[in-house]
Amino acid sequence: MIIARRILFFIFLVLYLALCPLLILYSFGYIFNPVKQEMDRTGLIYLSSMPEGADIYLGRSRYKQKTPAGIEALTPGNYKITLRLKGRKPWSRSVYVDSGKAISFKNILLIPKTFPVKNILAGPFVKLTAGHEADYLLIAGSADLDSYLVYDCRRGEAAPLLPEDSLFSGMPVVSIFTEESSPVFVIYGGSLWNRRYLYVNLAETPAEIVDISALISERPVDIVWNDSDRYRIFALYRDSLDIVNVRTGALFPGYIEGIKGCGISHKWLYILDEKNNVLRQAYDKDREELVYSWRWDSGEVFKMSGFYRIRALENGAILFLGQRGRLLINKPPYSLVERGVIGLEFYKKNQDILLYWTKNSIGILDFSQGLAQRVVNDSGTNITDCFFVNEGRYALFNDNNVLRLIEVFPGGTDDAEQVVEIKNNTSFFYSEDTGKAYYIDPRDSGLKSVTIVPR
Repeated sequence: MIIARRILFFIFLVLYLALCPLLILYSFGYIFNPVKQEMDRTGLIYLSSMPEGADIYLGRSRYKQKTPAGIEALTPGNYKITLRLKGRKPWSRSVYVDSGKAISFKNILLIPKTFPVKNILAGPFVKLTAGHEADYLLIAGSADLDSYLVYDCRRGEAAPLLPEDSLFSGMPVVSIFTEESSPVFVIYGGSLWNRRYLYVNLAETPAEIVDISALISERPVDIVWNDSDRYRIFALYRDSLDIVNVRTGALFPGYIEGIKGCGISHKWLYILDEKNNVLRQAYDKDREELVYSWRWDSGEVFKMSGFYRIRALENGAILFLGQRGRLLINKPPYSLVERGVIGLEFYKKNQDILLYWTKNSIGILDFSQGLAQRVVNDSGTNITDCFFVNEGRYALFNDNNVLRLIEVFPGGTDDAEQVVEIKNNTSFFYSEDTGKAYYIDPRDSGLKSVTIVPR
């Protein structure tokens, strides 16, 4: 009996001495690899999804937890991860887990098999206008301004743009100028013998409408402003700019002359002068700095695309977008896209990622590690509008009157998911706050919303 106890004691002692170091190593992220016959440091995969509660599959095996969850103690190697949730399409990704590294997939958007659509306003409507990231929509029932409604996406309320006794009733609308993150619109229209420019501020109740026609001397190339000083607008011409103070009615014609491009921030004007220098100037001209002196074949480059819109980034990069859609940057490779760029979109929380699009393609510029450029979709036929979705991980775009959703992160699928069809010759608006896209339906011409990201 004593001998048996001693044998059991020594067996447990040997097991303890053998397993205890393994348990300690395991707690520090090491595991024995029987193939290599050595200890490997493990890796981890973290997964969260929208909606939550998706089943996690590692290869063919279902993991015990649901999203959000971390899969620990993975030996280095290739793995196929799949998420499945009822009513949603499965999401899959092949990943390589490196020794001692963690891979994170946050807020994976699980695409519904059918996107939920909601009726908002009965039509018929013929046009929808919105500024990026500005939660107000202008919806038109006809070409006349008195048919326009203002829809507040956050409150879910609609009201006529003009009061019943407005002096602008019956005014035909030709075009509308918008800016990012601004509730202000500048509406251009009227008859051939009485052209008008109206400043419209939807942040006021009722909407503030000011006729600034007398302050716009001729039809400008563009009208721009920054919402930090929304009553000061800039009329851009081919070689000069005027400043208009809407509140005081003051006009400063030819405020800056001899320019080939312009951009604005909350306190600076960025000017491309005739010598291809980029100058940064305070609004009131009390300070001017040379930001960049362009030398790379600049004479021919800036001759090709007329007036340039300038965008100065926080990381020191400066983008130039010409009228023919040529996209340039002030660092190698200098020329990013030769022609055809329609629009640019930054994710509002991170200016390291830029979305740009042409009629046929969507591209990404990533400044987080130098400058990386890649095309995420090149099979478009008539792309007109594009928005970042779900914290910059996806792009929602209109291609030939069909809203499509595509993953833009590296390693994502090249296939774009069809969301809904929209009315011909209309735009759409996506609100990150509500997770919904707003559009005019092609069948009944009513205003509708479709949920892209569940809130």
